[in-house]
Amino acid sequence: MSKTEYVYRKVLDHINNLGAVPVRLESERRMAEKHGVSHAVARRVLRRLVEEGHVNVKPGKGYFTCPSAGVATKNRDEVIVVYDATGAHGLIDQMAQEHELCLLRRTLEYADIGLKFVPLSNHCAPATLKRKIGEISADAYILVSLPPTLQACFAALGKPAISWGSTYEYLGFPSVSLNRLEITRELTEELFAAGHRQLCLLYEQSEDIACDDAQLGFQYAHNRWRIRFTQDRIIRVNRAKEGLAPAAKRLQLLAPTAILVSHATLLERLWSAAHKEGEKCLTQIEAFVLNSDPSKVLTHPAKLIQTDEEATMRMIARLLKGVLDGRPCPQLHNDVPWKLVDRR
Repeated sequence: MSKTEYVYRKVLDHINNLGAVPVRLESERRMAEKHGVSHAVARRVLRRLVEEGHVNVKPGKGYFTCPSAGVATKNRDEVIVVYDATGAHGLIDQMAQEHELCLLRRTLEYADIGLKFVPLSNHCAPATLKRKIGEISADAYILVSLPPTLQACFAALGKPAISWGSTYEYLGFPSVSLNRLEITRELTEELFAAGHRQLCLLYEQSEDIACDDAQLGFQYAHNRWRIRFTQDRIIRVNRAKEGLAPAAKRLQLLAPTAILVSHATLLERLWSAAHKEGEKCLTQIEAFVLNSDPSKVLTHPAKLIQTDEEATMRMIARLLKGVLDGRPCPQLHNDVPWKLVDRR
């Protein structure tokens, strides 16, 4: 057992014995000294407790237990949210995943369902991974951005589950996600209707699954509007090898009227690279970001995809109630409602 897991369990046991009244927890420094670990370990433990809803942070005051942290939920169904601890897949970066976990917490509270958050890493040895999954027991699961190998492990448990942020449907789980293919297609067609004919799609090379969908949506829109599609309009960025300067130069050469960018961080770094290369005119191109943390402040104008959180909460709550009651779900895949918003 790692030091982080050991301290986490000790602190969680302590919280569960405190009851319903909010109590101030020890500071990060005091926790590190008490358990003989580094400040980094204590920081990870506190961050995890906050993410899982056991602890609240009050700026300037410290960490406090949540009112419901020590209260048992025996009269309620319990759902465990299992999320990828190894980092984001596809277009979902770390900030976006944190936002999604907060949304799921609010959804389960809205539906009056007990919840627990469990991080899971696909980098463990298969035997270790199987044992960890076997130890996770609940009435149902929400699988957040898990790859097919991990989803298959949960399918083998025979417990009801829904998949969040994934397009894998062959396991039979009802799924909720931003449909990247449809969003990209609809957005591209809207831009064509507005008079844009020279468009480019940019994404990072590490983003495989979700960006494959974005490429298809981009191409389908061209086909439906009978506009000639060329592969040079799709720019795949490899920051690790070549940086962003080549992408900036290609955009300068192609001179698109608008660009679709995978995420806000890539857009910001692209504009910075364009400034360094003296290609400042690139920042005048209209930009549309397919995925971003909704609270992120951009230094350049752009339009972001924003989800309808209230509608999403109702959708997830409905699906969960259905799988918990053993009712079949009439629609296997559910697309999150979205709209475009200006952000700077």
